[in-house]
Amino acid sequence: MFPTGQTADGIGTRVFDVSIQGKRYLKDFNIEEEAKGVGKSITKIYDVDVTDSTLEIHLYWAGKGTMSPSYTAYGPLISAIAVTPNFDPNTGHISVGVIAGILAASCVLILLILGILWKKGCLGKKDLEDKELKELLQTNYFTLREIKAATSNFDFANKISEGGFGPVYK
Repeated sequence: MFPTGQTADGIGTRVFDVSIQGKRYLKDFNIEEEAKGVGKSITKIYDVDVTDSTLEIHLYWAGKGTMSPSYTAYGPLISAIAVTPNFDPNTGHISVGVIAGILAASCVLILLILGILWKKGCLGKKDLEDKELKELLQTNYFTLREIKAATSNFDFANKISEGGFGPVYK
């Protein structure tokens, strides 16, 4: 850094190499010469790959120029380094609200399915009364010989009544 109107002649020249992500991009870089004066900004654009969410920028003093401060100046000042991604850094991420909505909807769906299964009797205990009723109403097949023997060959004395499907016997 230099006061306005002064140059770096003899009071703080700095020449350095710039490496980004371990690769040297600038050799013997003199920011004052590059900016064509003091107090002026310059922009350098480089495409680099960032891994593990870490961007490494190293400024190596190239061993040229002043080694110690003089008049409280110690060479050109780098006041800011800006990084602009050439992609949308939020792409591919799902917001917390979306995740919470998906979880809530999934829970409601699971509860609805379990409720339907329970209502249909697929889950939980079966009623004992239903079991006993099924045993009582259990149908069997009988041969004609067994039916004739049970009704005394369809004797009128064993007839109880008559319905839409014919006579009913004891």
